[in-house]
Amino acid sequence: MLLTIGMFIAAFAVIWLMLVFLLLIHESGHLIPMQKMGIKPDKLIIGGLRLFSFRKSGIIHEVGLIPLWAYVVSTDYEKASSRQRAIIAAGGPLMSALTGILFFGVYYLYPNWQTLVAAQGSILLAVTNIIPLPSPGWMDNRRALPEAARDPHRRQQQKSSPRNRDRNRVFDNPGALINYIPMCDLS
Repeated sequence: MLLTIGMFIAAFAVIWLMLVFLLLIHESGHLIPMQKMGIKPDKLIIGGLRLFSFRKSGIIHEVGLIPLWAYVVSTDYEKASSRQRAIIAAGGPLMSALTGILFFGVYYLYPNWQTLVAAQGSILLAVTNIIPLPSPGWMDNRRALPEAARDPHRRQQQKSSPRNRDRNRVFDNPGALINYIPMCDLS
């Protein structure tokens, strides 16, 4: 029983360290170009529920118990040009992709599960960070939504009409609404 608990704690510690390591590499991909362009980073945060923090080179580094997200905080980032922001944004996925390729190479030479998980995690982190997120005002763009989605009171009135039955069937399934939500600002 004690051996099983010890093995669970050891496996959790290895996975936690791997996640922190992969997120640190990814965020350094954002941090390095930021520093090279003269944009001062204030904080590097990895995970939630802070375990510890320290200051190094004028940057506060925080490491949390739950390493499922990470980000770099900078008050100067808003003042950067679009070109600088694009380079900074691309730095993380690029660093993760290169790290994943490196880990796959190491896995090819010395196969073990830790290297394979690190390689797959790096590639997954690169791919998920490349996916564009909606612009801040994407939900305000109601003209792209059907009339029934814009006005919930009208939707209730239209639901009973046989002419609108098929059109409103989409809104009975909340997952189907995603087809009507624009992924960019159309204004």
